[in-house]
Parts: sequence; C-alpha cells; structure tokens
Amino acid sequence: MHRRWLVNKTNPEYIKYLSRTASVSPVLAQILVNRGIKTAAEVQSFLNPRISQLYDPFDIPGMSKAVERIKIASREGETVLTHGDYDVDGLTSTAILLRLFELLGMKSHYFIPNRMEHGYGFNPASVKKAKEIGASLIITVDCGITSFEAASVCRKEKIDLIITDHHEPLRNQQKDVGSPDAKAGIISNDFLLPDAVAVINPKISNPCTPVENLSGAGVAFKLAQALLTHDSRFAIHDFLDLAALGTIADIVPITAENRLIVKEGLKFIETGTRPSLKALKRVSGIDGKSITTGMLLFTVIPRMNAAGRISDS
Repeated sequence: MHRRWLVNKTNPEYIKYLSRTASVSPVLAQILVNRGIKTAAEVQSFLNPRISQLYDPFDIPGMSKAVERIKIASREGETVLTHGDYDVDGLTSTAILLRLFELLGMKSHYFIPNRMEHGYGFNPASVKKAKEIGASLIITVDCGITSFEAASVCRKEKIDLIITDHHEPLRNQQKDVGSPDAKAGIISNDFLLPDAVAVINPKISNPCTPVENLSGAGVAFKLAQALLTHDSRFAIHDFLDLAALGTIADIVPITAENRLIVKEGLKFIETGTRPSLKALKRVSGIDGKSITTGMLLFTVIPRMNAAGRISDS
C-alpha cells in the first residue's frame, strides 16, 4: 500500500525550540505539531497523562443536577435502575454505575435490552422493569439522547430520569416540532432533548473540550468521578479498567481525556483483580501478558460483544 505523508509547514527554528524544551526529537516534535500539540506543556500532557489532569466533571452541563438527584436517592433509600446497552461500551458503562452504587450503599438494579426483543436504546420496556422493582429513578448509560417516547412514559409513571450518553443529540430543526415526540422534549442550546431531570452528554457541552469525544463508559466514569469528588472512602481508580475497555471498544479518538483513561486503565486491566476481566483474559489466552489496545480489540472485546449478538448479554 502506498502512503502519502502530509506534513504541515512549520518554522524549523520553532521545531528545534519545541524539541529542546520538551526533550523530544525534532521528528517527534514535528509529528506532534502536525497533531496540534504545539507547546512543551501540551507535549508532556500528551505523552505522560496523569490522573491529576482529569477534567472537572462538574464543568459538563447537567452533571450537578444529576449528582444532586442521585444523592437524594441515596439519602432516601430509593431504588435506582441503570439502563445500559448490549455492546461493550454499554456493558462497561452499566458495570461502572452498578459498582458505584454498590460502594455507596444504594439499592440498584440494571436493565440491558435484548437485541431481538427490545432493539437498541432506552425504551418503555425499561420503564416497565423500573415499575416492577419499585425504582423511582432511571439512569441511562450509552443511550437515551433521542429516547423521547421512553422519557414521556417515565414522566407519566412519575419516575425520574437521568440520561447519560455520548451519541449525537437532535438539533431542534431536525425534529418535526408538531410530532408527539417533539412535544415531549425540551430545547437546550439549540438541541432537542428528552425531558429528564438531567441530561449529561459532552456533545451538548462546549466544543473542543477534553471530554468532547468520550465514550459512553467515559461519561459514566465522569459521573462516578463527580459523585466521589468529596468522598474519600473510595478511589476513582476502581473504575479505570472498565472505562478504558469501553473507550477502546467504541473506537473513539484516543486523545485528550480518552488518552488518559486508556493509558491508566490498561495498567489495571493488566494487573487488576476484577474476577470478570481475569476470567476473560484467561479464556482469551492473554492472562499474564502485557496488555495493549490492539490485543483487547481482537480478544476480550469481541467475546463481550458476542454475548449480545447470539443471546442475552
């Protein structure tokens, strides 16, 4: 295969300066500049991301409202239902919240739709499940941003709804404003969103932020980070392996916050003690090996995706 390398025209003196101040070779300096990384501080952040560099989750619109409602549920002993998805991103997102609520001592359940029976996304079947178990709050992960019908059913059943998602929301002009679905939605920053207590989606945040391209698991991770911000009993590190797995599986850009999540999460996937991941590594023949993103994409991740394709994930 023939490749053409397109190199930005850069002042040679600046490349020498960046190479010297960032302690990288001139070739690497040019490559980084091509990617929009143009200062020594940005180079170090890109090459050596650290947990301390995590973006403040409360800068994401809707996060404060979501945390406030979940804290009320925790305080009042409410039952919470997490609605996930049957792919790896949805499964790891669900696992993050279930583990989080377990640590916080909350009563929680989950609902993963069956591909053949329910189809994709947040749907009324989940609301029915919430009623059956007496849940007063539903939290979606990796879905829900266009689930107007299910949000409307929640409102009728007096069940509060928090949506966490990373997929593209509808622009206001994309929806027929006279349709029943549209009437059930709310307009925010020119987006038409389902009527919920809170909607957390980096796509409706300010563009070009470090969280713009998060996966569903990445968004769930940020919610966990927000809830644990002032709780020293638990560490956000406990969720990095799951967040990394969802991030890798969903093929989102490994830049900014995603790069940090994957870099740190791979360490915990390799050395962690989570029984499910240890079993998956063992059956995949990679237990005890140095774990890479490519390795996971061809071993653990297809096995997890297969569950939702051939049966009930």
